Amino acid sequence: LPFIVFIKNTDKISKTLFVIEEPEAHLHPKAQIQMAKFLVLLSNFGAKVVVTTHSDYILNEINNCIKLNSVNTDKESKKFAIDKENVSAYLFKNDESETTVNRLEIDKFGISNENFDEVLDELLDRSNELSEKILDNE
Repeated sequence: LPFIVFIKNTDKISKTLFVIEEPEAHLHPKAQIQMAKFLVLLSNFGAKVVVTTHSDYILNEINNCIKLNSVNTDKESKKFAIDKENVSAYLFKNDESETTVNRLEIDKFGISNENFDEVLDELLDRSNELSEKILDNE
Protein backbone atom coordinates (compact mmCIF):
# COMPACT_ATOMS: atom_id res chain seq x y z
CA LEU A 1 0.00 0.00 0.00
CA PRO A 2 2.75 2.56 0.72
CA PHE A 3 4.10 2.00 -2.81
CA ILE A 4 0.71 2.64 -4.36
CA VAL A 5 0.13 5.80 -2.32
CA PHE A 6 3.60 7.08 -3.21
CA ILE A 7 3.25 6.37 -6.91
CA LYS A 8 -0.20 7.95 -7.12
CA ASN A 9 1.19 11.10 -5.52
CA THR A 10 4.35 11.56 -7.54
CA ASP A 11 4.86 12.68 -11.08
CA LYS A 12 8.63 12.11 -11.03
CA ILE A 13 8.77 8.32 -10.93
CA SER A 14 11.69 8.35 -13.39
CA LYS A 15 13.76 10.34 -10.86
CA THR A 16 12.98 8.05 -7.93
CA LEU A 17 15.29 5.54 -6.28
CA PHE A 18 13.57 2.66 -4.49
CA VAL A 19 15.65 0.64 -2.05
CA ILE A 20 13.60 -2.31 -0.85
CA GLU A 21 14.87 -4.85 1.63
CA GLU A 22 13.20 -8.25 1.52
CA PRO A 23 10.04 -7.30 -0.42
CA GLU A 24 8.86 -10.87 0.05
CA ALA A 25 8.50 -10.48 3.81
CA HIS A 26 5.12 -11.77 4.97
CA LEU A 27 3.86 -12.29 1.42
CA HIS A 28 2.23 -15.41 0.04
CA PRO A 29 4.20 -16.84 -2.94
CA LYS A 30 1.58 -15.55 -5.40
CA ALA A 31 1.92 -12.07 -3.90
CA GLN A 32 5.71 -12.35 -4.19
CA ILE A 33 5.30 -12.97 -7.90
CA GLN A 34 3.06 -9.90 -8.18
CA MET A 35 5.67 -7.90 -6.22
CA ALA A 36 8.36 -8.95 -8.72
CA LYS A 37 6.17 -7.76 -11.60
CA PHE A 38 5.57 -4.50 -9.76
CA LEU A 39 9.34 -3.98 -9.32
CA VAL A 40 9.85 -4.58 -13.06
CA LEU A 41 7.03 -2.15 -13.84
CA LEU A 42 8.69 0.52 -11.65
CA SER A 43 11.95 0.01 -13.52
CA ASN A 44 10.19 0.20 -16.87
CA PHE A 45 8.73 3.57 -15.83
CA GLY A 46 12.30 4.79 -15.28
CA ALA A 47 12.70 4.36 -11.53
CA LYS A 48 15.92 2.93 -10.16
CA VAL A 49 15.11 -0.14 -8.07
CA VAL A 50 17.53 -1.81 -5.65
CA VAL A 51 16.26 -4.97 -3.95
CA THR A 52 17.71 -7.45 -1.49
CA THR A 53 15.91 -10.77 -1.44
CA HIS A 54 16.10 -14.40 -0.40
CA SER A 55 13.01 -15.26 -2.44
CA ASP A 56 13.35 -17.70 -5.29
CA TYR A 57 9.80 -16.68 -6.30
CA ILE A 58 10.88 -13.08 -6.87
CA LEU A 59 14.10 -14.13 -8.59
CA ASN A 60 12.31 -16.59 -10.86
CA GLU A 61 9.58 -14.11 -11.79
CA ILE A 62 12.21 -11.51 -12.68
CA ASN A 63 13.78 -14.23 -14.83
CA ASN A 64 10.39 -14.72 -16.50
CA CYS A 65 10.23 -10.98 -17.17
CA ILE A 66 13.69 -11.12 -18.78
CA LYS A 67 12.56 -14.07 -20.94
CA LEU A 68 9.37 -12.21 -21.84
CA ASN A 69 11.54 -9.49 -23.37
CA SER A 70 12.63 -12.01 -26.06
CA VAL A 71 9.14 -13.31 -26.81
CA ASN A 72 6.56 -11.85 -29.14
CA THR A 73 3.53 -11.25 -26.98
CA ASP A 74 0.61 -8.88 -26.51
CA LYS A 75 1.11 -5.31 -25.35
CA GLU A 76 -0.41 -5.97 -21.90
CA SER A 77 2.10 -8.73 -21.13
CA LYS A 78 5.01 -6.83 -22.67
CA LYS A 79 4.78 -4.11 -20.00
CA PHE A 80 6.24 -6.67 -17.57
CA ALA A 81 9.16 -7.51 -19.87
CA ILE A 82 12.60 -6.20 -18.96
CA ASP A 83 15.82 -6.11 -20.95
CA LYS A 84 18.63 -8.10 -19.33
CA GLU A 85 20.84 -5.04 -19.83
CA ASN A 86 18.65 -3.21 -17.29
CA VAL A 87 19.18 -5.83 -14.58
CA SER A 88 22.17 -6.51 -12.33
CA ALA A 89 22.35 -9.21 -9.69
CA TYR A 90 24.86 -9.95 -6.97
CA LEU A 91 25.26 -12.83 -4.55
CA PHE A 92 26.63 -12.06 -1.11
CA LYS A 93 28.25 -15.07 0.58
CA ASN A 94 29.41 -15.21 4.17
CA ASP A 95 32.38 -17.41 4.94
CA GLU A 96 33.86 -17.74 8.41
CA SER A 97 36.11 -14.72 8.06
CA GLU A 98 34.73 -12.61 5.23
CA THR A 99 31.85 -11.72 2.98
CA THR A 100 32.34 -12.02 -0.76
CA VAL A 101 30.27 -10.33 -3.42
CA ASN A 102 29.88 -12.05 -6.76
CA ARG A 103 28.15 -10.59 -9.80
CA LEU A 104 25.77 -13.14 -11.26
CA GLU A 105 25.56 -13.78 -14.97
CA ILE A 106 22.42 -12.64 -16.74
CA ASP A 107 21.45 -13.85 -20.19
CA LYS A 108 18.22 -14.03 -22.19
CA PHE A 109 17.00 -16.73 -19.80
CA GLY A 110 17.52 -14.56 -16.73
CA ILE A 111 19.74 -14.48 -13.69
CA SER A 112 21.88 -17.51 -12.94
CA ASN A 113 20.33 -18.80 -9.73
CA GLU A 114 22.35 -21.91 -8.95
CA ASN A 115 22.51 -20.83 -5.33
CA PHE A 116 18.73 -21.17 -4.92
CA ASP A 117 18.56 -24.28 -7.11
CA GLU A 118 21.15 -26.03 -4.95
CA VAL A 119 19.06 -25.57 -1.81
CA LEU A 120 15.88 -26.69 -3.59
CA ASP A 121 17.66 -29.78 -4.94
CA GLU A 122 18.83 -30.68 -1.42
CA LEU A 123 15.29 -30.27 -0.08
CA LEU A 124 13.78 -32.42 -2.84
CA ASP A 125 16.49 -35.09 -2.42
CA ARG A 126 15.76 -35.28 1.31
CA SER A 127 12.01 -35.46 0.67
CA ASN A 128 12.47 -38.28 -1.87
CA GLU A 129 14.80 -40.14 0.49
CA LEU A 130 12.26 -39.95 3.32
CA SER A 131 9.41 -40.99 1.01
CA GLU A 132 11.41 -44.04 -0.07
CA LYS A 133 12.03 -44.98 3.59
CA ILE A 134 8.30 -44.70 4.31
CA LEU A 135 7.47 -46.94 1.35
CA ASP A 136 10.18 -49.44 2.38
CA ASN A 137 8.60 -49.71 5.84
CA GLU A 138 5.16 -50.56 4.48
